[in-house]
Amino acid sequence: MILPLATRRGYSLLEMLCVMVLLAIVGGGLTLLLMESLAVQRAQNESYDRLVQHHALADVFRADVASAEKAPEEWQQYTATSETLILQLKNGAHVVYIWCGEELERRVCDGEEESSRMLPVGEGVGVEFTRDGSGRELVRLRLLTLRSGNPLPGQTLEIAAAVEGDWR
Repeated sequence: MILPLATRRGYSLLEMLCVMVLLAIVGGGLTLLLMESLAVQRAQNESYDRLVQHHALADVFRADVASAEKAPEEWQQYTATSETLILQLKNGAHVVYIWCGEELERRVCDGEEESSRMLPVGEGVGVEFTRDGSGRELVRLRLLTLRSGNPLPGQTLEIAAAVEGDWR
């Protein structure tokens, strides 16, 4: 009596190769998805950090302008321009904001003492000051998002404050 050949159970080499290729494709896709997710998270973190910086800058700027008595055109060696803002406080002290190309400097001159600190504005941002001299003065700090040195349309944050505080 001849026994039938036992069929061998298992996968062929071709089937194993196909499974390995499919696993490699799925693994590559998951890797790309993870990389993109990390890039989005990094962009969100940068955006949040910039938002926090701008919020802190707005608080300091509004407090300085609200406590100011006036915004003179000139004081000592400073002249008010689109890159320089001079504020005279009620106690006789002066606060001067100076845009130095990459950084915003805030100088406080109180009699003989002078202090200075740099305010963070973020990378790729330009600063511009404007004043509305119609009666009571409205001062604006514009943060311009720059690309190749030119402001991007629709990407400007404007912070406005009234000299001597709220007009209500």
